[in-house]
Amino acid sequence: MIGVEPTDIPFAPWHDSSMGVGFGGGVYADLHFNKLLGMELDVLIEGNRLFFESFEGDDYLEQAVVYEQLRLPLMFKLIARLGKHAEFTGALGPELLFGLGATPHSALFPPQPFNAYYGADEQFGLALSAAFGVGFLTKYLHIPIELRFGYNMLGAYSYRDRVHSYGPQIHVLQAIENFQFAFMVGFGFRIPPEEPPKPPKPKVVEPEVDDPFYYPDPPDGSPRPPRRPW
Repeated sequence: MIGVEPTDIPFAPWHDSSMGVGFGGGVYADLHFNKLLGMELDVLIEGNRLFFESFEGDDYLEQAVVYEQLRLPLMFKLIARLGKHAEFTGALGPELLFGLGATPHSALFPPQPFNAYYGADEQFGLALSAAFGVGFLTKYLHIPIELRFGYNMLGAYSYRDRVHSYGPQIHVLQAIENFQFAFMVGFGFRIPPEEPPKPPKPKVVEPEVDDPFYYPDPPDGSPRPPRRPW
């Protein structure tokens, strides 16, 4: 969601707050320090589309902005094992947002000529993100399912900061969200921790027979000593 304070400018482009949808993908690395604490680093690329509407009398301005981002979250995690094959996680951490491009779309109804230019510009952001999820585990696989919420601490709210006007005909939107809610599914390969080698099995040694009436032949070939009577 992009948050913009309403403005009194008549028929203002990129007017008021806007919501939209997006999708993306990437790679992640998850490090567990112990059974309770961990850290996750993601490299994500996403595309988003947000929608705007403005009215003036019977005229209607419909707008959308499509923008792409590179997101680099670093999440510090608390982990609770739910048995041998499942875990619950909570995470919090910073997230860097790099704009990769922004494309505006505008349409005026009823159709009529107008001498205005509406643009969009990608931006840099710094978000604080929180996540809650579950993970399903085998010895070598990790399948996390997560809900993540991000708040961009650099996102503008006032119309003057969000929309840059260059004369009466050119209005450029700063295309980066204030809030994002994401549903994420992953597939990972686990590296099991090293296990200490198993101790060798003890050797079974037959006990020696202690029989006072048994005397083996002496090694030098001399005759056996006589048996002792009871």
